[in-house]
Amino acid sequence: MKIWSQIPFLRILIPFILGILIGTYFGFQTSIFWYVLISFALTFVFFFFKTKLFTRYRTSWIFGIFITVSLVIFGFQLTVFNTGKFKSDHFSKYLDSSGFELVKIYQQPIEKEMIFKLFAKVEQVKCNDKWIKTSGNIMLVLPKDSLASQIRYGDYLIVKANIEKTKPPMNPGEFDYKKYLSYQSVYEQAYLSKGSWAKLGINDGNVINRLACNMQTEFLNVFKKYVSGKRELAVISALILGDTDGIDNELMNAYAGTGAIHVLSVSGMHVGLILIALNFLLFFMNKNKWLRILKAMIIICFLIFYSILTGLSPAVMRSAVMLSMIIIGLTFNKSHNILNTLAFSAFLLLLYDPFLITNVGFMLSYFALGGIVIFHKYFYRLYKFKNPLIDKLWSATCAAFAAEIGTFPIAVLFFHQFPVYFWLSNLFVWLLTPFIMFTGITLLIVTKFTTISFYGGKLVAFLVYLLNQSVLIINDLPFSKVKGISITPIESILLYLSIAFFFYFLLKRNKQYLIIGILSLIIVFSHQFYRDFETMKQRQMIIYDIKNHSGMDLVDGHTNTFIADKNLVSNNSIINFQIAGNRGEMKVNSSDNHYGNSSNKCDSKNVSIRDNYIRFFNKRILIINNKEQLKQLSPIYNSIDYLILEDNVTVTIDELQSFCNFKSLIIDSSNSNKQSKKWKKECLTANINVYSVSDSGAFVIVI
Repeated sequence: MKIWSQIPFLRILIPFILGILIGTYFGFQTSIFWYVLISFALTFVFFFFKTKLFTRYRTSWIFGIFITVSLVIFGFQLTVFNTGKFKSDHFSKYLDSSGFELVKIYQQPIEKEMIFKLFAKVEQVKCNDKWIKTSGNIMLVLPKDSLASQIRYGDYLIVKANIEKTKPPMNPGEFDYKKYLSYQSVYEQAYLSKGSWAKLGINDGNVINRLACNMQTEFLNVFKKYVSGKRELAVISALILGDTDGIDNELMNAYAGTGAIHVLSVSGMHVGLILIALNFLLFFMNKNKWLRILKAMIIICFLIFYSILTGLSPAVMRSAVMLSMIIIGLTFNKSHNILNTLAFSAFLLLLYDPFLITNVGFMLSYFALGGIVIFHKYFYRLYKFKNPLIDKLWSATCAAFAAEIGTFPIAVLFFHQFPVYFWLSNLFVWLLTPFIMFTGITLLIVTKFTTISFYGGKLVAFLVYLLNQSVLIINDLPFSKVKGISITPIESILLYLSIAFFFYFLLKRNKQYLIIGILSLIIVFSHQFYRDFETMKQRQMIIYDIKNHSGMDLVDGHTNTFIADKNLVSNNSIINFQIAGNRGEMKVNSSDNHYGNSSNKCDSKNVSIRDNYIRFFNKRILIINNKEQLKQLSPIYNSIDYLILEDNVTVTIDELQSFCNFKSLIIDSSNSNKQSKKWKKECLTANINVYSVSDSGAFVIVI
């Protein structure tokens, strides 16, 4: 197709990404492929200069295959090279004999409610009184105190702690934090208690990054001083500085549920707004060629600085690289294809860090901008409004639709939901965000003028309040999102193919494109109907592993009954992180919540709840969280399939056996490790089938 000749870098990018994905999921260390690449390069040089094999039309396909295979191998080898665990000097090889580790903090510490999270490079380990140079990254967790709060990017620490492998997810469908860390070459973690670490007073961080970290801290203090309102402060910090730690769960879920979550991550839109502002301020430099070159250099330098200031966010890096190339092209009057520029910027960023391809934000950012570039103009041409304000609103709405078309197959793949009112929420985002960005940056510039800063902070807080309220109201509208959607990566690719072929059919009116697009959709819908039919018959009991909480799903087809403690039922953050993924994969679209207390009552065909006694189909379940319950047990409890112990109830296994008969004992994660070990030991002595959720992960039974 003609499109391939217009975006040649996309033809290079696709096999390169394929090689990266193969290296990510099936990588292994070998030097053979490097020799293969060198052989390919020498062969290419020979045939290119000595023959016409690659230049003849009939044999040009050989050149295409040659380059494609080379790019796949190169992507594979680059990924393996950047995988820390394959390095011969990785510190994990010395853990059995090491006593102390010398680590260097390579990121600004992440502050949580009770802890600090540090990412560090292990540069040396002490083995048999000898320091050995090593490589490899580690995640360190420290309790929050005055000493830990003094740790900065670039600091060196001496640590002595029990280093262990990062833990896999303990619940089905849970976000795989272990895999997420592995993409950053982090495979080990350690908890540092007081006295197990010491700061050396040496800082060897990159000067530019250290300056950026200090400036970011100073800017955060400016917002804290002048912007009132906890949510307003959190959102302005996220919009301009990329600091999302202060956003509460309810607000974060509202942004995610309305399809506006992208605005909380400093991305291409934010960089584009800054570019527009700089271009406007430097309008006087358009008079001649040399001033235009100087203007381009100033803008590019500021974009690079802003990227560093925001923590080198993948979306910002992509935008800075892409916009820099567009600026250079415009400065020297060179024509450019934005999609080709987009592909080139992706190629450069993946050369720098191939694991960026696993970052959901990175993918969403590219597909969103790609959707806007391809589809926006066609939507916009559907109708032309004479009123300038209405025309801008129409353009913003078209951009929202175009971005959603570009991202919804990936968004559904990862988030298992579709925001129905994305167009409405993004309309407010597109209208309010420029004003918030400009007033926020102005506040940082005029911070030395107290009076101006005071009123500037009030204005920023008001604008952010409007944005937050619009998102919260839209999120609460009826039918605001469709839940329980679960598709596979192959189905996501097929959806993109159907979009592409339908689009080409509308442009070229070629029926072949329409047929291929329809066939792609038929495959997706057929598989979805089959899965819907299969999941309608599913019956499962899942007792989740959630530290210090009790939580259980009784899944019957596409509905489930959720029985949990009050704190867990109301904690959307934990539910989204540890439970929602499993419900999405099981296509659960409705949930009936019940507290695990004495006021429980529920009667349905397949689920019956009376206090702490539960009947789920033919299974009888009893929850014991209070010793007084034992004295009130009725004869129906003489035959229990699953007895669940919660909240460190002070009861022995012998006492339980004297009051009721049960086939299996489940110790959920609301109990302490000490109590769990005690019960497990007693069960082993009494030859009782026992399962500890904290030790073995979620308890799942198919009924």
